[in-house]
Amino acid sequence: MRKGQFFSIDILIASLTFILLLVLISYAYDAANEKTQLIEIRNDLEFLAHQATSNLLFSEGNPSHWYNLTVGDFVPANISRLGLMTRQSWVLSFIKLKRLLELNNTRYNQTKQMMGIQGPGYEYYLTIQNRYGFSEYSGFFNSSAPGVIGYTYANDNENSYTSPNYGILAYFQEKGIAIDNYGSNYKSLLGNINKYQIVIFENPMLEEADLSAAEKAALQSFVGNGGMYLQKGFGKMIEIFSVQTNNVAHEDGLVVMTDPMLKDVSVGDYLTVEGGYRINKQGGGLVKVIEHTSGHMLAGHFQYGTGTVYYYPYSIGVVYNSTGGIKFNNTRAILNLPSADSSIFSIGINPGVSSINATEIVKVSRVVLIDDQGQLKQSVLDFYLWKKCNGAYCLE
Repeated sequence: MRKGQFFSIDILIASLTFILLLVLISYAYDAANEKTQLIEIRNDLEFLAHQATSNLLFSEGNPSHWYNLTVGDFVPANISRLGLMTRQSWVLSFIKLKRLLELNNTRYNQTKQMMGIQGPGYEYYLTIQNRYGFSEYSGFFNSSAPGVIGYTYANDNENSYTSPNYGILAYFQEKGIAIDNYGSNYKSLLGNINKYQIVIFENPMLEEADLSAAEKAALQSFVGNGGMYLQKGFGKMIEIFSVQTNNVAHEDGLVVMTDPMLKDVSVGDYLTVEGGYRINKQGGGLVKVIEHTSGHMLAGHFQYGTGTVYYYPYSIGVVYNSTGGIKFNNTRAILNLPSADSSIFSIGINPGVSSINATEIVKVSRVVLIDDQGQLKQSVLDFYLWKKCNGAYCLE
């Protein structure tokens, strides 16, 4: 091979090496530049997330009555800043939270502007949760938060808890409401009763004699110290709370008062039930919500110590309005059960959805108090600010 040929190959190799080095340098520069941009985005998100959280917690909003504006008036021209605070720092208004939730589907982009979230592709997600639930969604219960309700159907041999029989258990399962379901193992529930705020015995078919002295004492102590006991259907065990029972079959009851225990009925409506008890209590004290034709309580509640005992008959039956028209083909429909897991609700766009590549996530958490119908409930507010990540490098 001639000397000129060696020289040409050397030049070619050197040129290719130089080009490769240029490509690598360019790639490294682009990667470094993109990573720098992502760091700047993260810093921007951190700043905006803390700013938005502070505005929500320490401001009533401008104007403070923004939650009363109609959907059409809910625009940045009328609202310069969103705030959730009542007149007291760290105490948030449940009414404002609820309004923000209601506007989530139709005015989400406007709420971003009012929070000062202006970055390209920036989104937010806000969650509020507490141990005891929010009154708006918990029916006549004190709460429907997970871990608060203990449930059993004990010795029920009629499958009253199932969907065809309009069972309470079936309702919880259909609504996705978390409860501790002990099934037929009522003894285990009674052994763990102090874990709960609410216990439900659905058509338990238990006599007072079926409970040991310790089990009776545990249940009486639970209610006497502020717990809530709900019994549906048969089971004379309810007599441990100093009431008397008489069987009811295919009989009528009249709604005689409005009460949080019921929904979607009026005084004068009436119902027929397949079974249950007429409840009587010496010395009075019964709150008769549905009155049997005999004058005794068919559904209602009474105090026992500092707690409350609720009784409700079978779910199989028919509810009529005062003029005889059918309102519902079952009686569970008017029992004001929780509408959802009331311990948490969320506003905004969840970055945890699998279809969203939201690697750039900033989270700010604060412990706050929520004014829920005059009760201050300690809650956790989590505010997420995020941006969808489309580049080759994303910060973890």
